[in-house]
Amino acid sequence: MPLPFPLALAAMRVAGPRAPLATGILNTGGNLSGSFAAILVPVVAGTWGWAAGIGSGVLFAIVAAVVWVGIRADRQVASGLIAA
Repeated sequence: MPLPFPLALAAMRVAGPRAPLATGILNTGGNLSGSFAAILVPVVAGTWGWAAGIGSGVLFAIVAAVVWVGIRADRQVASGLIAA
């Protein structure tokens, strides 16, 4: 059995028994932001050039990394925050 990827590990640690729901939310958020970036980068590149287009993609990656740094895997979600 392969080891779970970091997103699933974080969801299991933070959400406990609600890990499948948390994993689904995290995965959906990543896919939506990736879709938004895939649309935005060519538009920016067409308007301001490829340097700005690649820069906007880098900005998305930096924002994602900063958000991940904010995840506290040493604390679980309070039971009242996620409906069972």
